Amino acid sequence: MSQENHPTLYNYHLLDRLLIEVYDPKELGNELDEIMNELVHLSNGEERLTYHHLVLRTLRDIFWKLEKLK
Repeated sequence: MSQENHPTLYNYHLLDRLLIEVYDPKELGNELDEIMNELVHLSNGEERLTYHHLVLRTLRDIFWKLEKLK
């Protein structure tokens, strides 16, 4: 199989450690939600915020949907 047919693989060790030692995924999602709210409050409706808000919302949703492997 050629390289282009393989998905890109990443080392998630640091993310795993963050989710074990500092936050659980739900807590991290909640933190991102609070950050989004603060950005909206501070932005006064600037258009550039729209993209940043989308990125944060996407990450928040990913963390909220994470489940531990059994």
